[in-house]
Amino acid sequence: KMATQAAGEAQKDSDSGINTRTCRDMPFRPAVVRGVVWNPHSYSRWWQRGVSVKVLETDNTRSPPASPSSDQECSPIGTRIEACNYGLCWQGHVTKATDSELEWDYDQGAVRGTGKWTVDPIDQGDASRVCYATNLKAQGALGAVMWFMNFEKMQRDGTATLLASLDQHLATVAKQ
Repeated sequence: KMATQAAGEAQKDSDSGINTRTCRDMPFRPAVVRGVVWNPHSYSRWWQRGVSVKVLETDNTRSPPASPSSDQECSPIGTRIEACNYGLCWQGHVTKATDSELEWDYDQGAVRGTGKWTVDPIDQGDASRVCYATNLKAQGALGAVMWFMNFEKMQRDGTATLLASLDQHLATVAKQ
């Protein structure tokens, strides 16, 4: 079985917030990974312990799939979720879905900004490099305590844990 690795990088930009990008190589074909990540209704099954996530609304009028080769039954564009961790909640919705990218706009709650999932083939397409990049600004109570918290590290570490949870979920599904 292919070894997985996690890597993260972050950059602080005073105007645009915290920019992070964390990746993990996974021994699953890109279509398999996209089938889970591009489906916000599956998030509660694989997001890490302690984070609650629920779909608030889905725009079912958006079909056919994001592209002809997509494994999705319908596009996730317009789907809105709420996620909560340590009592802090945020909401976002999917703004773009292609074969290689899924973009989110986080517009309510503890953070504001954007997130982008990418899934790229590696090992001749038999495996995937899965990355999640964010550009976020803390809001409200979280923004008020940022002077003693390292939001950049929290985001990077949280994403690494999220990617590990995804990898574990995919391994469990593959055994079924």
